[in-house]
Amino acid sequence: MKKFKSIFTLKRIIKFILIIIVLFATRTGYQSVSQALSQNYQENNSTIDKKLPPLVKKQKQLATGLKNAKHDKIVTEYHYKQVFSNPNSKDKTLKKWINKRQTVDDRIDDLNTKIKANNQKVSHYQNAYISKANINNAAFNLTSIALVVAVVAIFFVLSF
Repeated sequence: MKKFKSIFTLKRIIKFILIIIVLFATRTGYQSVSQALSQNYQENNSTIDKKLPPLVKKQKQLATGLKNAKHDKIVTEYHYKQVFSNPNSKDKTLKKWINKRQTVDDRIDDLNTKIKANNQKVSHYQNAYISKANINNAAFNLTSIALVVAVVAIFFVLSF
């Protein structure tokens, strides 16, 4: 009479438990990281959509202001040279154009500083906008990695 051999050997039970643990750990890790990526994506999305359009609008306004200031500088330089080259010009008129010239130069410097600061903010939010797309790719890559790790772990456990 043949002896009945149980299919539930200790080695098989341990392998089965290890496979279940690996699958559960992989799924849990994937879900937690995927949830964190999704939350980060939503926060970035709302922040970018709120902050980027006003910054771009301000960028255009500053560029227009700088263009006008440069035009004013040309006009001021012309009048300054006219007054300065005229030997009959009064001190009062000359001082007026010197002050105007300095005011225009200060305005141009101020606008250049504001434009530089605004460009940095715009660049920051544009980079964040690009990273939104990268988050989607990261979630997909994470799924692929989790599946590969699970398959490798299962083969490792089965060969044990």
